[in-house]
Amino acid sequence: MLRTNGWDPSDFEWRDVQGYASNETISKPVHKSSGHFFSFDNGEGNVYSSFSPGAQKTSESANLGEFDAQLTGWLFGLAI
Repeated sequence: MLRTNGWDPSDFEWRDVQGYASNETISKPVHKSSGHFFSFDNGEGNVYSSFSPGAQKTSESANLGEFDAQLTGWLFGLAI
């Protein structure tokens, strides 16, 4: 997904964090030079993502659509 959107995977560091919804350990990619991140979690029958930069704030959380669409949107925002 990163390469498809023009990103080099080495530009990102994977960090283990506690999932917002599941309280399980999840991995999130963090863009090394900016510190922006994307996390994706399943819990309570829903799919959640947290990401920075957000559309209106430094970071945001959402329960929106499919994973691919959420990640592609985040990569687009990161490129701006």
